[in-house]
Parts: sequence; structure tokens; C-alpha cells
Amino acid sequence: MKNEYKIVRGAEGDLREIYNSIIISDRLLYRPLDKEEFNRIFFMDGTLTLCAVNGAGEAVGFLSARLPNSDGVSYLTYFGVLCEHRRNGCASALLDEAERILRDDYGAGR
Repeated sequence: MKNEYKIVRGAEGDLREIYNSIIISDRLLYRPLDKEEFNRIFFMDGTLTLCAVNGAGEAVGFLSARLPNSDGVSYLTYFGVLCEHRRNGCASALLDEAERILRDDYGAGR
């Protein structure tokens, strides 16, 4: 059974903590970010940042995408879900909402 996740724009909880946790637990080639670096990357102009919140109100995933360019092209820059919330619909909820916002609000893909 898939869990329900609320997808919100911007930060809910400490997205940097989630990002750094995923980087360390998944042994990715990226390095953890300090608060200044994280805010510069995830909240710069021209960026859409979404947060997935579980039923307990905890932030459990995130997605960051560049807004569409003049050709209507947008792309994901960062995307992550905490291990214990994978395979439960969290990533799909984030992607679906990002696609909807980028298409409907910013004209991506047109």
C-alpha cells in the first residue's frame, strides 16, 4: 500500500539535513553541504524546490528543478527521498507535482 505525501513548495523542516543524510547513507559522490551552500543552490532565482511531507508532518524528500528556459526546457537538479520512504509513492508524488507546476505555471514542454 502506498503512503500519502503532501507536497509543498519550499522548505518544510530541514531539507539540508535530509539532503546530507541521503548523501551519506547512499554513499554518493557528492559532499554534504553547509547551510549557506544549500540555500544558494536550492533557493536561487529560477529554481523550483519541493518538499514531501509524510502523515506525521515530517519532511522526508525533496526535489529541486530549474525553471524552464526560453525553449520551455526544464530539468531536475537534485532529487532525494529518505531510505525508509522509498518505494511508497513519495518520489512519484514529488515528480508528478513538479511536472504539473512546471507545465501549468511556467509553460515547460510547450
